[in-house]
Order: sequence, then C-alpha cells, then structure tokens
Amino acid sequence: MIINMNIPIAIILSMPIIGYIFYNVFILKDKEYFKYIFMGIFMMYILGLLKYSIMPIYINSTIAQEIHKTQSTSGNIINNMNLIPFFKGFSFKDFFLNVIMTFPMGFLLPCINKKNISQIIKYGIILGLGIEIIQILLGFIQGFTFRNININDSIANVLGVFLGYLILTMFVQTYIQVFKNSKNKLVISLLNYLETKYIRH
Repeated sequence: MIINMNIPIAIILSMPIIGYIFYNVFILKDKEYFKYIFMGIFMMYILGLLKYSIMPIYINSTIAQEIHKTQSTSGNIINNMNLIPFFKGFSFKDFFLNVIMTFPMGFLLPCINKKNISQIIKYGIILGLGIEIIQILLGFIQGFTFRNININDSIANVLGVFLGYLILTMFVQTYIQVFKNSKNKLVISLLNYLETKYIRH
C-alpha cells in the first residue's frame, strides 16, 4: 500500500485546522480575519511540505523485500544518511531547494502569531530536524528509505525559515512606509494587522 498526498488525504489532514477556523470565525465571531486567511495559506503550505518531504509512505511494500535481499533495514538507512555537514555528496542545488522549501514558514508564522527572531530560529531547527527524524522513523516502519537523510538539509531548512522572516521584516517596513497614508480600507486593515503581529528590534 502506498499513502500519497491526494485530495482525500489532504482533506483529512486539513480538517482540524478547517474546524478551528470555522469555530473561531463563525461560532466565537472572531473578527481577526487576516489571521485565519494566513492560517489557511499556512495549512496549504504544510500539505505541500508533507507531499514533497515525507510522502509517499510505503506500507508492506514488496520493495522492502527486494532490498532486504542485499541490505538490512538499518543498513539501507545508514547508506542514505549523512550526519557531517557539507561533507558527503554536498549539492548546492539540493541545499538551495531546501532553503526555498522552508522559506514560506519564516514568512507565514509571524503573520499568524507574534514571533521574534529567536523563536523563528527555534521553529526552524524543530522543522529541519523534525523532517529528518520522521524520514528515519518512516525508513524503519517501511523497511527501507529512498530519501537522502542529510544534515545539510536541516541546515538549509533553518536558513530558509530565517530568510523568510527577514523578508517579512523588510516587507512590513516597506509596506508601512508605502501605504501608511492609503485610503483603501482593506489596505489599512492589513497594515494594522501586520503592525500588531510584527515585533521590532
């Protein structure tokens, strides 16, 4: 059996967030609409992150049986693992793509709840290490892995989250200066919202 990111899986994984948004907006009448818009965007981002970094997941696959003819599960995982930064099989392209992959998290998180730079770095570390740890655990569950479990990916993920936050910082500063005299109610509402979420240093 192969578990992949398809519409039914995406709907199931999205239900807790959709339920949370519905409850707060329609039951509690929370007027902080931009928060829930950003939360919805963040939810779609996480689904994409799962699709490209975790899935597909193989359950009781014949692939494992074929691999086990020449390798044990642990041997397969170790052969696909690098724990020394910038050493084994370093690829600038892969590093860059991993930076881009987590860039949106550094941009979106502060738009949902206030975050300072130290908190952003902490979340980046949790995300980077979390992805690699999940890949290792899935390797043991599946009996094999096709993933390259690489510390360089974790470093790139942290950098991506950090850069996303820096871009948000510059965006908010520019947005405030450019649109502070705007008469558009939607623009002013977004401006006020970003000012409540953005922490200056």
